[in-house]
Amino acid sequence: MWSVFYFQTDDVGSVFDAADRPAGNYGVSTSYKIPMKGDSVPEEIETDDKLRRIYDADSDGRYDDDQYFVLGDNRDNSLDSRFWGTIPRRLIDGRPIMIYWSVGQSVSGAESTRWDRVFVKLH
Repeated sequence: MWSVFYFQTDDVGSVFDAADRPAGNYGVSTSYKIPMKGDSVPEEIETDDKLRRIYDADSDGRYDDDQYFVLGDNRDNSLDSRFWGTIPRRLIDGRPIMIYWSVGQSVSGAESTRWDRVFVKLH
């Protein structure tokens, strides 16, 4: 089980506000189990046609694939599983091959390129 940060938008219709920044509240959920193939889908998926096609296409009330909790490469500014939930394995097409750019932030808030990480190949 993992403690997961979740995001709840202030405006149900939009994740972004006028400044193009996320508008809403972060919080910590209780322990969260990443669903696996065969686990029961929650009612919110079962009653939503779009979500059911993604997670339970055969409508048997169970996840069709193992699920993955996916984090974006820019933790503080990424729309990832903290926003839209887990992803079925069949929707993951590739693997990262390298770090294209890496920025660090000092205690004072100044940002600078972490040159030792730029273009580093990932295994």
